[in-house]
Parts: sequence; structure tokens; C-alpha cells
Amino acid sequence: MAPCQLEIIHESDITIIKLSGALLFHDDGAELCERVDEILGQGIRKIILDMSGNIGINSNGFGSLISILVKITKAGGQLILFNPKDKVLNLITIVKLTKTFVIFHGTLDEAKRHFRTVVKK
Repeated sequence: MAPCQLEIIHESDITIIKLSGALLFHDDGAELCERVDEILGQGIRKIILDMSGNIGINSNGFGSLISILVKITKAGGQLILFNPKDKVLNLITIVKLTKTFVIFHGTLDEAKRHFRTVVKK
């Protein structure tokens, strides 16, 4: 599988993290957590994790998703998982976190509009 790669896109009050490749290893998750820390340090509280290019995830990667969700929530923000693949959705369902994660399918522009109407910070 392709290694995990992150692309950060800042758009006004929303940051999009485009995740591509597989989120499998501790180092991948650590980089994701560090990038989220940087974004929160800039005062940004609306983060979309674009998972449409993610081709694999395991328990390490899923643990990283939970970790960034906790960080963002504690900072008063919100995380949207955008277009996650079935494997991620199945994991979220199995561990009964379907009401914890905000999951959005559609276009990225629709996700941004949805985000702006849901989060008022």
C-alpha cells in the first residue's frame, strides 16, 4: 500500500487535511496529530479530514482518528470526516462511534457549506 501523505489546505476559517495512501503506522498517525496541533495552534477550529484518497486503515490509524477528534473537541472545534471509504465506516460502526464522528458524503464544497452552517465558531 502507498504510504500516508497529508496535504494541508487553508480556506478562510476551515482547514482541509487531504489524506492519501494508507494510515497504518504509528509515524503516520503521529504526523497527523502534529499537523492537527499546528492547525489548532493557529486558532482554526473547523477541520475537514478528506479521506477520499485513503486506501487503508488499521487499529493504529483508527486510534489516530480518535486522538485528533479528542484534540479538536477539547479545543472547541469540530472534525468532519469527508468521504471515508467503507473500511473506515465499518470500523466506526463496529466500535459504536457513529454518533461521535461527523461523517459527510458529497462534494467538498457541500461539506464546507455544511460545516459553516453547523459550526458557528
